[in-house]
Amino acid sequence: MKNIKNYILFIFIIIFLILLLAYFNNFLNNNTGENYTEFNLNNLPEGFGIGYYKDIDGTMPINHTEYLQNNEFNGHIKMINGYKTQNNQYLMLALLDYKIVPVYYNGIISAKHLFNLSPMESIIYPYKMANISAGYHDMMILNFKNPDNHSTNISDRLNTYSQMGNVRFNAIVENNNTKPLLNYNNSIKNILIEDNNTSNSFDGLLINKEPFSSNVWLCENVTKNEILNYYINIGNYNSDNKTYAIIQLLDYDQIPITSNDPEYIYYGQIQNNESASIPANLKVPDKKGVYELIVIFVANPYEQLEVNPGVQNSGINTLVESSLRIELNVT
Repeated sequence: MKNIKNYILFIFIIIFLILLLAYFNNFLNNNTGENYTEFNLNNLPEGFGIGYYKDIDGTMPINHTEYLQNNEFNGHIKMINGYKTQNNQYLMLALLDYKIVPVYYNGIISAKHLFNLSPMESIIYPYKMANISAGYHDMMILNFKNPDNHSTNISDRLNTYSQMGNVRFNAIVENNNTKPLLNYNNSIKNILIEDNNTSNSFDGLLINKEPFSSNVWLCENVTKNEILNYYINIGNYNSDNKTYAIIQLLDYDQIPITSNDPEYIYYGQIQNNESASIPANLKVPDKKGVYELIVIFVANPYEQLEVNPGVQNSGINTLVESSLRIELNVT
């Protein structure tokens, strides 16, 4: 999976949001509906989006770097279901320094916020993340489409690669902009590194049962309480040296990278034209059912996302990428 796919997906989302916002503004400003039929709905690309704004009208986007004088981060999150005929469900998670934290959304505090949206429906509600310590932070909001879709259809499984939206930003609390010092590649033993000049070379993120494999792993039958071993494969085919953070989710709850280790975040680094294979595992839940395993890749952890207020740092990759969802059928 090439990084070009992520770039194309990003451009698609930007174009979609511009068109969709134009549509909603036109509709809301003409309550009689007289101009509604003049906008050709069939020309809209379908998709979904998430945005973070200072105001309830969704006209003032949050900067990628926010300076806070207290321990709260406030704003408004807008979600858009831009499908003409589909009702879709969305799950929102908030991460502070790559760990899931409970947040307030529409007055309700929870680590998971679940929504059902009708075709072409959008919502925007107040959002608050509280109890943020003084210092420099990396924040993310992740939005998963149809989190409980357990279809084993190959096409549906492959499409889960593009069914996570996100917004990412820095927060500097009490003017303390000292970045954390990260220990790359040392939190987990037996990390494998190889040159990316083999037939299996790839660029991006892929979970697999074998190291450095570019085969696609979609589902697995497992038994209660067993230890399931696998590899998180990271490819750097044609980019500069790459630093990244890795976390993993089981049914959208954060779990350690390995079941016998307290580390919930892995910080890695690979050189240009290298691949890394990170051994990971999980303890299968003790209840029968279907679970979703997801790995999240965050490029350049803690890097400054803006060079000046409102001016993005074009010199770094700010990618937040989801793996395919791996269905685990627990028997």
